[in-house]
Amino acid sequence: MSQFEQRANIKFMCKLGKSASETLLALQQVYGDTAIKKSAVYGCFSRFKNGQETLQDDQRSGRPSTSRTKEIIGKARQLIRCDRRMTIAEFEQEVGTVTGHFYVQVLQRLRDAVWRKQRDKCQGRWFLHNDNAPSHTSLVA
Repeated sequence: MSQFEQRANIKFMCKLGKSASETLLALQQVYGDTAIKKSAVYGCFSRFKNGQETLQDDQRSGRPSTSRTKEIIGKARQLIRCDRRMTIAEFEQEVGTVTGHFYVQVLQRLRDAVWRKQRDKCQGRWFLHNDNAPSHTSLVA
């Protein structure tokens, strides 16, 4: 069942005066393997006990994950097809989603694809370098 429904049940048990452990046992009895985890039950129970009324998640700070939407992927593919010599800085200005982590993932996927297709040539240690940039190392924060 949905987490929303289970949160409603946690709120109900809290209003009845039951403990968090009793609530956890009841959820596990009703939902079995699909019951939410112990830490989530205790967290929700604590919030309801402290006066929270809403069943929705609290707003989280930080940047939303937008780098893997179909729209962004399509735009990135179109940019690469139009100008294959575009630098990472130019690409970032156009798309706005290149980060160190993203760049490492792209290089890892490229390395794996080359290794699958050219196993006989990929013996020992080898590195991927941009043809228009000096070799460098990048630390991902």
